[in-house]
Amino acid sequence: MAAVALCRGVTVRYGEVRALDRLSLEVQPGRITALVGPNGAGKTTALRLLAGLVPAGAGSVEVFGLDPWTSPVEVRRQLGFLPDRPALPSHLSADELLHLRLGLHGIRGERARSAMETLNRELGLGPLLPRWCSALSHGQAQRVALAAVLIHDPELILVDEPMTALDLEAQLLVRQALALRAARGAAVLITTHTVAHVAALAGHVVQLAEGRVRAERGGGDGVEELERWILGNSS
Repeated sequence: MAAVALCRGVTVRYGEVRALDRLSLEVQPGRITALVGPNGAGKTTALRLLAGLVPAGAGSVEVFGLDPWTSPVEVRRQLGFLPDRPALPSHLSADELLHLRLGLHGIRGERARSAMETLNRELGLGPLLPRWCSALSHGQAQRVALAAVLIHDPELILVDEPMTALDLEAQLLVRQALALRAARGAAVLITTHTVAHVAALAGHVVQLAEGRVRAERGGGDGVEELERWILGNSS
């Protein structure tokens, strides 16, 4: 199966800092890939690279067969990117924000109603919709921001630390929503520091260190096995 996103020997620098160092990575449709590794390993930069927010200094990047830096509009129509600290417009309610996103993607009428119903069911948004975005807690804002990312049913979903500040019930809802999208054929790439989320979600695990792939493996193992694998590759 062809990769939705592909990096070949990519280097990204921030001044003198080499955030990615000849990174090679494939993101396949129909599964969740988890990037793991210590702070500064390059996980967030890898997501920003695929979203077209930073250019590759060397190597090549393809998302849907296009360079996301030089073809950002075409690429972003088909992907959704949730950063680790999403900023929501304070002057809109959650419902207004989601309908604005629907309009930006040209989704109206029955399609819009169906999309809202699906997200409400998957993420439990009902009580949050009439509230101002500025009045949402961090965890509530995270759920609304994820809904805004998923609302156009993207083929590639990039999520940086999706469980940040979520309570247990919200974590379960988010995990189920991402798993459902992958089951429908979307390619999902997440970063996380929590081994339990990797064990519950990922069908593919990539360990980064100093901007490079240190090791990778299939998912489906328990927490203890993943911990041993991560620690074993860190020594």
